[in-house]
Amino acid sequence: MRLSSGMQPSSGPKLCRSPLVRFSARSNLGQTIEYFLSQRRLFPARTMEFDASEAVLRMVSNGLGWAIATPMCLLHAHSSTMDLAALPLSTQTTRRRIYLVYRRNELTPIMSDVIDVSRQVIATVIIPRIADVTPWVDLAADLPASSVV
Repeated sequence: MRLSSGMQPSSGPKLCRSPLVRFSARSNLGQTIEYFLSQRRLFPARTMEFDASEAVLRMVSNGLGWAIATPMCLLHAHSSTMDLAALPLSTQTTRRRIYLVYRRNELTPIMSDVIDVSRQVIATVIIPRIADVTPWVDLAADLPASSVV
């Protein structure tokens, strides 16, 4: 994975001449991307749509179009093995919250440990990998104090 030196984030209209390799409209990410594009009055050709991030990014890597993806999609699809370039879409800050969900009154004694280990993995494994793939992303993790209910 490399950053593209030939294209700038303002290249949106030029990209729309090539097919957008879409995430399924049934997925939350697919719906979010469609909303993002429509808000900017961008309507790229509708040619192919996939459920899996690896499929989307393989199509892009093989020259069949372009895609909008999250840093986690790039990691999940092992994009470092593909011929891809990544650019930021906007300067707007976005955030993602994740939650640990478990059945009430089950495994409660170990949930604090699970939260601590999860935070450690996010800080020491996931965030550094995201920084490698998308160095422009602000990775200031907002990790509130854990609370086990």
